[in-house]
Amino acid sequence: MSLKKVTLAISVPPTAWIRELNLSGVESVNILDCLQNDDGSIDHLFMIKTRDHSRSQNVINSLKRSGLVEWFSLVRVDRPNGVVCGLVRSRRCDVCGVIATKCLMRRGEFRVDKGRLLWTFVTEGEEVPRIIDALREKRVEVELLQSVELEGPSEMGLPQLNVLLRAMEMGYFDVPRKASIHDVARELGSSPASLSVSIRRGLKRVLKNYMAMQGYL
Repeated sequence: MSLKKVTLAISVPPTAWIRELNLSGVESVNILDCLQNDDGSIDHLFMIKTRDHSRSQNVINSLKRSGLVEWFSLVRVDRPNGVVCGLVRSRRCDVCGVIATKCLMRRGEFRVDKGRLLWTFVTEGEEVPRIIDALREKRVEVELLQSVELEGPSEMGLPQLNVLLRAMEMGYFDVPRKASIHDVARELGSSPASLSVSIRRGLKRVLKNYMAMQGYL
């Protein structure tokens, strides 16, 4: 089953807790991930960027007063830069209710000057139209901006994958290392130079896939 990296532009529904934020001086609201709990509530890991500390305090006060927020906890408040990080629990947002249950590696960004919430996530290819239909059924305006297939581990090539796995098993990636590049090369019947190149190429592909799934690429 193929995985796709998808980006949707979504109108923020009245049920979203972002609606009740004091957006004066807010530059962006980033949802770093969201997870649905057994009771149906949804936890959001967020980072809100404001122009200064006084604006970030307005955001905190908005979260305290919001009728759409059941519970929230601050992880970090960066006073000089006006950045607020924390967790919000809500159960009413139509958008997150769909995204949290059907997608992997979810990241959302709401930019005040744009007025739309951009959600980037990874999901099985066949789920993409279902997610869009589910949002539209909830009367959420949605536009598909990107849908690209991600490279799977099989596209790395079995020999290269075996190199990474054996190097990991021998402790080459441990800190401190339990095996040197020469140890792994002898084990695999390769020269240290060619093995080093193979490992770097494999790690680059793994890292690229991971970063894409996280929404950074």
